[in-house]
Amino acid sequence: MSAEIPNFSIEDFTAFLLTGTLYQKFHSPLRLALPYRFEGFLPERIYFDCGVCDRNQAFISSDSRYLDTEPAALEAEIQENSIRLMVGNRIGGGEMVVNMINERAIGFYQLHYTCGICRETHLRWFLEIGRDERGMFIRKVGQEPPYDIGVSREASKLLPEADIQHYKHAKICISQSYGIGACIYLRRLIEDQINPLLENYLAKREGEGAEQTEIGQIRTIISERVMADKIRLVTTPHPKTGLNPVGRMYDQLSDAIHARNDDESTEVAKNVLNAFDEILVGLKRRMAEEAAYRERMQALGAKIE
Repeated sequence: MSAEIPNFSIEDFTAFLLTGTLYQKFHSPLRLALPYRFEGFLPERIYFDCGVCDRNQAFISSDSRYLDTEPAALEAEIQENSIRLMVGNRIGGGEMVVNMINERAIGFYQLHYTCGICRETHLRWFLEIGRDERGMFIRKVGQEPPYDIGVSREASKLLPEADIQHYKHAKICISQSYGIGACIYLRRLIEDQINPLLENYLAKREGEGAEQTEIGQIRTIISERVMADKIRLVTTPHPKTGLNPVGRMYDQLSDAIHARNDDESTEVAKNVLNAFDEILVGLKRRMAEEAAYRERMQALGAKIE
């Protein structure tokens, strides 16, 4: 399974700039299809939060250009190398193999956008067009401002400091396309959240007067290391799909760690991270609210059903 290939419409190109990670290669499916004249793909405006204006503003292209190669020379080299990649050598039995060439950068492009209101805030991306044994590729090799590794306000309140660091380390790995490392941090993050959630669930069932057999089963699951049982007990399947979202996140991370390359694992980590706050942080919030409610009711002498 290869990494997703941008279509290079203006909309896709804008999303690539704003959300694509550094150093992840995007290969052309047809070898010849990568744009060497980026001017036709540059969005007229990119909307981004301006730190000076303190609001989302339209940023306008300013001095976006190739840094070291004229477009005509770049076009000629891309065409030459694309032809070389399409021509195979015949070997015994008539099998066709593609010429192997060393990875090489062909050109670098700087995209520079400026806030259309204050003219003081700048966005910059540095793109590389290159070649390798798979064909022509494009990748982002630099950007300003840097990739955001911040933690949401709610997560920073609900997660302990050690887990906040796992969260940030995962985002740093994603920003550099070290997907396997990001998946390891995110899986550890899920593992660290499960036992506290189980302890909360145990207190809830004890407060509700659950039988000792059930309480003993919960304690056994807490003490053991079988994550599938822990996740199944403390989380709820989606009502429409029947899928357990936390279990699915954990399984996808485990698969990426053991069976995917860095590019593929980066996409898995990005998807899990996008869902982490809503699913797991949201679960911690709801359980904390339930615990606080039980304490208030018990203080009033009410029996919790």
